[in-house]
Amino acid sequence: MRKLINILLFCSTVSFAQNYQYAQNKKQEPIKASQPSKAAQKLDLNQIEEKAYFAAHFLPLSEKANIQKALDQYGSIRLDKGSYEGVEITMHSNQHIYGHPTLSWTSKITIAGGSSNVSLINMHVEGSTLHLGAGSPITNCLFKTFSFTGITADVGAKIENCEFINFINSYIYFDFSTSGYYRNNKFIKIQTGGGYLQGVAGIFIKGNNTTPSFGNTHVWSNLLTPNGDAIVLDNLQSSNWIGVDAEMWNSQGNSIGNKSMFYATNMGDLAITELGGADYSNIPTGGFNIQANKLVLVGNGIGSKIDSKVSPNANVFNIGSYKTYIRSTGAVTGFSVEAQRNYDSDHASDVYLDGKLQPTALANPSNIINSYVGTKKTPWARPNWEDLPDPLGANWKANRVGKPDSASYIQNLINTNKIAELPEGVFYIGSTLIVGSNDEGIIGAGTGKTVICGLTDDFPLITMVDKVFDGASYIGSRYYLANLTLQGGSKGQFFPEDFTGTTYVSPKFVVFRNQAIGVHLYKMGGTDNCFWDNVSFVNCGIGLYQNPKPFIGSDSNASPGYIDKTIWYNAQFINCGIGMSTKAMRGNNLLTWVNCKFDNNEVAYENGSTSYPIMANCTFTNNHGEYVIRGGDISLYNCDFSGNTPNIATHNFVQLWADGCNFMDNVKFSNVVSGNDNSQTVLNSTIVGDAFHKNRADAKPDNSLFMNTNLVAHPEYNKFMVTVHNEVPNVIIDAVPDPYPQILVTQ
Repeated sequence: MRKLINILLFCSTVSFAQNYQYAQNKKQEPIKASQPSKAAQKLDLNQIEEKAYFAAHFLPLSEKANIQKALDQYGSIRLDKGSYEGVEITMHSNQHIYGHPTLSWTSKITIAGGSSNVSLINMHVEGSTLHLGAGSPITNCLFKTFSFTGITADVGAKIENCEFINFINSYIYFDFSTSGYYRNNKFIKIQTGGGYLQGVAGIFIKGNNTTPSFGNTHVWSNLLTPNGDAIVLDNLQSSNWIGVDAEMWNSQGNSIGNKSMFYATNMGDLAITELGGADYSNIPTGGFNIQANKLVLVGNGIGSKIDSKVSPNANVFNIGSYKTYIRSTGAVTGFSVEAQRNYDSDHASDVYLDGKLQPTALANPSNIINSYVGTKKTPWARPNWEDLPDPLGANWKANRVGKPDSASYIQNLINTNKIAELPEGVFYIGSTLIVGSNDEGIIGAGTGKTVICGLTDDFPLITMVDKVFDGASYIGSRYYLANLTLQGGSKGQFFPEDFTGTTYVSPKFVVFRNQAIGVHLYKMGGTDNCFWDNVSFVNCGIGLYQNPKPFIGSDSNASPGYIDKTIWYNAQFINCGIGMSTKAMRGNNLLTWVNCKFDNNEVAYENGSTSYPIMANCTFTNNHGEYVIRGGDISLYNCDFSGNTPNIATHNFVQLWADGCNFMDNVKFSNVVSGNDNSQTVLNSTIVGDAFHKNRADAKPDNSLFMNTNLVAHPEYNKFMVTVHNEVPNVIIDAVPDPYPQILVTQ
């Protein structure tokens, strides 16, 4: 009877789909007068993954015993919230399982050898693993948003061109030492902790010589206080790691683990960037111990009482790092190139070869060039961003006038069910919706089909509040927001002062439109280990705004809030004053943007007091304020800049690291941040504008390194390695650059 009552309430207050105009984020075409209104219902403006999710066969919990049968019959199934445990699942080519946004629980899932085009999204494989079977290669599969689920492979398994995205409290165990391999896979946001399989590392990967493993890139790896070893690699032909954070490892100080945090043996080419953290163990073991033919370290900052070590045979490029290393015992046969030595402020602008200062061009640099460039790799494909749904169209403000208020209806669903699951329709509200941190939330029928729209613009559409879990004494830290558009109001989602914080939250497919601030983190606590999946901001004053509480006097207990180890994936920031602002008081750490689009904003992104912010495979177009990006530190991998018209320069960062980027705007590349030692390290990139002049007005050092980078505005210095100290260039390797990405690549 309750469902019937809710339906009647919904009918009385909500505008159904056929009553509003469908549109995309592009110029609208008028609907012909002769077109019947029902025709609009056939349009599906949801985004591609949403369409697949809602089109899949729905399998209710009452039929969970038939999960394998339903998968084999329909090929694509959608699960409800709750547990489908009891039946182990085997998946084959072109099969898809979509869990509920709250994550659906299952027993062990095996991907059969030879499978391709398998999708698994929003899963919790309780007490077991995502298991990759032996046989023919498993190819072109997507595994996204898992919790408490390890990733394991049979001996002899072959894994190619797959994506593993957002695994929380997970581990990886791949032992290909006798047979099998993994090649050209993408791992994005893999977080392991103390609960992984005892006796092995949080990430344990071994290869072999007969069927080598290569071309895999790991973006954002967090080893959160593992009891034993953290990362153990062996016998991989190549392996790239962007953003590795470890907060203590081998924490028990016993036989479970005794290796350095990043321990790699018998390696070919290994690249590690933004390696950070510290060893607080009672028995410290060092940040890294690496045996490789070639090692590229960029921005290394891992700390330990024990020295990090590199094998004597390795050719090492230690660039823009805060820490150095020592050689393991043995006759040294490899060379060492060090530049942008942030651990040596007196010589930060200098280049060292095998520990010796190189003030002028090297006489015989061919071995360095050949080792550094290596075999040309394939950069990650550029994202193909969809037009974001705009279901209310250009006249949304006029059309909302006089509409009935659905706020009490939605709030009642939240209060009764914890999660308001809204059908297709437009829900106009005249007051804020209260969503609690104890697993409450709002889930719609898609960004193109479910809209919550403010009747006015003087209140937040959603206000977050602390709530205690049922039957417990502690405040929750999770909420759910998925598959809807939030339009109008003063703010889309408001986190008020002293809100405790969130962790392991994965909002997905949400579009914030036409707010002064889309998401406002106002003087709240932490945002930690979260994954924002296809969450976009259009026509906002600021898309996402971190507004921290300042420290007051000497109160060490005051929490100013922070954002740590959080990823924005496939996000779009369009037509905003500032796309995103993350200025911290207590420093942020390892914030990452992957496949994001920043278009037609005044400023695309700004930060402050943020360690290791990483942007990978992002695009910046048509931004037109003082700078495209600005702040403290930033690392850019395979990012493209074009069509931007900044008033001052492309960027204004204290420190910048870049690899494989294209800065195609004919404007000044950078400007100094006054009062700070400034540096920029640009590798394997192209810069069209003036890269040397910054208008340094104070006496602070200003250093740049350009390596294998085209400097279009400086043909006389368009060389393989150039340093710049206080606007004075110096050629170190006088050879023609041939830039292409080296790190965010497949082979």
